[in-house]
Amino acid sequence: MSESLVFEDMELLGGDDFKAVLDQMEMDRVVAALWGCPVALRGRLLRKLTKRDSHVIEQAIAATEHFSFAQVRDAQQQALDVMCRLSRAGQIAFDVPDDMVA
Repeated sequence: MSESLVFEDMELLGGDDFKAVLDQMEMDRVVAALWGCPVALRGRLLRKLTKRDSHVIEQAIAATEHFSFAQVRDAQQQALDVMCRLSRAGQIAFDVPDDMVA
């Protein structure tokens, strides 16, 4: 995976593509990844989902007291890895920087 990608790059995905990434992850990992990101970014990402899906995730986040830094980092890294894998497979629209030709 590219070292230049950061979790904030998830914002570049369309709603269906963002959902496709989340669908490849366990719910507790989705919650950890979003729990650890800035509230404004979390809001923008959740708006990409259906109201039902975003509500389920928001409730899970609200019910969570704590994740360690390592849990958040690992969950966000997993999301980026999934995004890259799906992009390379042509299943989502995202240009992985490592795959771009200069």
